[in-house]
Amino acid sequence: MKENVVFFEFKNILLPDSNANEVKSHGFVQFRIKALPSTPINTTIENAAGIYFDYNQPVITNTAFTVIKNPGQVYTFTGNGNWDAPSNWKNNAVPPPSIQQNEMVIINPVDNGECILNVPVTALPGAAVSVQPEKLCCKRKSYYSAVISIKQVRAEVSVTTVANDKYNYAGT
Repeated sequence: MKENVVFFEFKNILLPDSNANEVKSHGFVQFRIKALPSTPINTTIENAAGIYFDYNQPVITNTAFTVIKNPGQVYTFTGNGNWDAPSNWKNNAVPPPSIQQNEMVIINPVDNGECILNVPVTALPGAAVSVQPEKLCCKRKSYYSAVISIKQVRAEVSVTTVANDKYNYAGT
C-alpha cells in the first residue's frame, strides 16, 4: 500500500486468452481493508479499480460505495443447544426476539455443537446474522415457524419465517 492505494501485481500469471479458454481466463483478488477508528460515522467511501493487462489501457471497474455505520450490539452464540439459554451466549447476552438494524448475531457453537432455534426470531432490515465456517445453524424445534434462512450476501444473512418443516443449515 502506498499513499492509500493498494497495488496487486502478478508477474507471469499467464492466464489464457478468453477466446482460447473462457473458464481458465478468469482471476480475482479478494482483500479486506479496515477503516481507521477516526473515520466519522456515515462517511461514504468510494472505491474503483483499474485492471491492466499487458500494456493495454486499464479496464475500470464499477465504483463500490461503503458507508461507515455505527456498530450496534453484537451477540455471539458460543455454546451448544437452545437459542434462548443465556449460557450459550457470550456474556449471557441473548438477542431479543427482534434483531434491530446495525445489530449482529454471530453463530459460532462449540466444536460438534449446534445452535437450536427454539424460539421465534426476526431480523429486521439492516440486521446481520453470520454463521461461522463449518458450524451448524439453526436446527429448530418443529413447533416454531421461525428459522434462519441462510442467504450469502457479503457475510449477511436474512431471517425469515417458513412452514413447519425441519431445517438444519451449515453456514459459511
